[in-house]
Amino acid sequence: MPEQVEDNQIERSDWIEAPRVLLAGGSATTRRGLTALLERAEPRFQIVAAMELTADLPEKAVEIAPDLVVLDTQLPDIAAVLTSRSIRGRLSSTAVVLLTAQADSRAVAACAISGAGHVVKSLDGAALAPLLVRSLERQRRLDARIGALVLHWYATRPADGASAQARRATESAILEQVLNGSTDGEIAFETGVDSITVRSEIARLYGTLSEEPAFRLIGRSLMRWLD
Repeated sequence: MPEQVEDNQIERSDWIEAPRVLLAGGSATTRRGLTALLERAEPRFQIVAAMELTADLPEKAVEIAPDLVVLDTQLPDIAAVLTSRSIRGRLSSTAVVLLTAQADSRAVAACAISGAGHVVKSLDGAALAPLLVRSLERQRRLDARIGALVLHWYATRPADGASAQARRATESAILEQVLNGSTDGEIAFETGVDSITVRSEIARLYGTLSEEPAFRLIGRSLMRWLD
C-alpha cells in the first residue's frame, strides 16, 4: 500500500509545475528517509506517493501520473527493467530513474534497455536532487551515438551457424527498437514478434549485456551521458 504523505508536505510543495514524484522500492524506512531528503534538497519536488516495488506498480503509476518515478533497486534486476519499461510504455512523458548502490555493468545494462536514467545512491541530498532534476529535463531516449555503439557491439559478437546468426539478427532488431525508446507493443508491431516473446528477449538481452565484461567499456560512455 502507498504510504500516505503528510498534508503539510503537499501544501509546501504545491507550486505551479512542481514535479510530481513517485518513490518505489527499498524498505519503508528507506522511503521515508528519501522523501525527507529530497524535500529538504529540492522544495519544488512534490512527493505524491512512496510504495513497494511490486508487480502492479505500473498500474498504480498510471493512476498517480507522476512526472518522475524513482525506483530504488539495490542491484538492478530484470524486474526493475521490465517495471521501468512498462511505466515508460504507459506514461511516455514520465521520466524514470533507477537509484542503485552500484554503477557496474549490470546497472548500465539495466538503464540502457529500460528507458531509465541511473543515479548512484547518495546520502547527500544536495548532490542527489540535481541529478533527478536533470533526469526530468533531458531527453528520455539514449544519445543516438551511444545507442549505435551498443547495437554495433551486440550485432558483431560471434555467432556460430546459420541459426545463431538468424537469432542474432532478431535480437539486434529488438535491441535497436529498445534503444530507440520503443515500447514493447511497438517493438512487437515492428518486428512481428508477440509481446510476450519481446519481454523474454529483453530479459535475455539484459542478461547478455550485464554479464559481458566488454560491455563495461561501452558503459563508461553511457554513464558519462547519464550522469
